[in-house]
Amino acid sequence: MIALESAMYPTIRSGLAKFDVSLPEELQDYVSYLLDESAKLHLRKQVLQPPRALEELRVAMDKDELKTFLTIHIREGAWQVVLLFTDELSIHEPPWGSHHEIYNKDEDEEVFIEVIYSSTSGILKAWPTEFDPGLVALCKAITNRDWKVTRLILAYSRISDEGLKNLSTALTQGELYSLTLYDIGLQSQGLEHLCTALTSVNCRLTNLDVSYNDLGDVGIMQLCNALASVNCRLTSLNVSCNKWGDNGGMHLCNALTSVNCRLTSLNVNENQLGDNGLKHLCDALTSSNCALTKLKVGFNRLEDGGIKELSEVLINGFCTLTSLDISGNEFGDEGIKYLCKVLTDTNCKLQSLNLQGNRYVTDDGKKCLSQMLTGTAWKDKGALRLFRSTKK
Repeated sequence: MIALESAMYPTIRSGLAKFDVSLPEELQDYVSYLLDESAKLHLRKQVLQPPRALEELRVAMDKDELKTFLTIHIREGAWQVVLLFTDELSIHEPPWGSHHEIYNKDEDEEVFIEVIYSSTSGILKAWPTEFDPGLVALCKAITNRDWKVTRLILAYSRISDEGLKNLSTALTQGELYSLTLYDIGLQSQGLEHLCTALTSVNCRLTNLDVSYNDLGDVGIMQLCNALASVNCRLTSLNVSCNKWGDNGGMHLCNALTSVNCRLTSLNVNENQLGDNGLKHLCDALTSSNCALTKLKVGFNRLEDGGIKELSEVLINGFCTLTSLDISGNEFGDEGIKYLCKVLTDTNCKLQSLNLQGNRYVTDDGKKCLSQMLTGTAWKDKGALRLFRSTKK
């Protein structure tokens, strides 16, 4: 890569000195310049003279060449060129490392686009943080309103404290409304910067995913304090797999019952709630201030006692849940029986229920569930994933 950079750098630097790529017309002139000077970039493939200069240049580069080309532009602060060359570029052939899809298609259809960046939707699904450690170039892209970056996904990267500070500042200056920081080693100290942004009147963020990090109870408390702020606009929060438990559940209860909390979707999968932590969530669900309609509490060591309390909540007049995921827990047939008693109750608003992977549910529990489904609007998609049909 060093040899490639040495070969490309003089031509790129000369072009960036000649053209102001922050101006749309000069950005196009810069691409044409690169096409004319392509021989000096030392690409393995010959570049012809096509009607679309950018596409021809991109196709002519192999993965290493494209990585080097984009890295130089990031270091030179020419983030516009990076977005231009990654627009509609397949996520399955990323110039930076390998890509691992982190979304279930059924959960978020829009995010399931298979490109690194889409100028149409505004989704940016990857950024080489190792070459932009302070996220300076990225933050300029987020805050520049001539370019559409409204949803950002950073996964499997390590972001410096300076980078988190800069990103948090950018959240109060741009149009970003959805942020995913998946498995980036985020801890409570770094989260503090984000929470400061969330409580700013200028922050537009409505969706935050900080799953598979190391927030712990302290981090959850920080987030909950932000959720209770009158300025916080979050409606969807994913804090799954973050090593928090009973105390975190208590903090969440306090936030969800705040008159200022706007959350309608909450994912707390794969933590250490247990029945005690679930009790706090149940208390919140019966509050007139709680607006949750979607809740995921999978893989949290929930037992029959916890499911009994949750079942009672589902027929409470204040409970607004329409979607519930309690997969991968430790309740058995007794828990299934409690659920069977409430699913057909007119006060239960659930439209979907995920019971997959509860290993202590036996054939007797499944039989009880099957008998309950018979003659009702409830159907089983398979593997105990239930939904209420609207067809008559």
